[in-house]
Amino acid sequence: MAVAPERRGDKIGEALVKAFINEYTAAHYEVLYAQVGLDKPTLARWYSRMGFEALGAGTPLRLTAYGRVAIFPEGNEQLIVCQLSGIENI
Repeated sequence: MAVAPERRGDKIGEALVKAFINEYTAAHYEVLYAQVGLDKPTLARWYSRMGFEALGAGTPLRLTAYGRVAIFPEGNEQLIVCQLSGIENI
């Protein structure tokens, strides 16, 4: 997802993320994640305000409930994770 620079601040990104959270929650997904470049700390903080948790650089997302599954970020990225279990529509 990306928002055109001239539209940043118009809350378009916030509306899109809330829609993603609502749709994935309604579909009974348990986790939503994004990959964010390490060179964009303000973007990681923005996702934090939306309920996501930033994993450390290089830290994989481990989905142990489904066996040994892990999602690894690229070398210059970190994963931003939102736990959807128990969330109501926002």
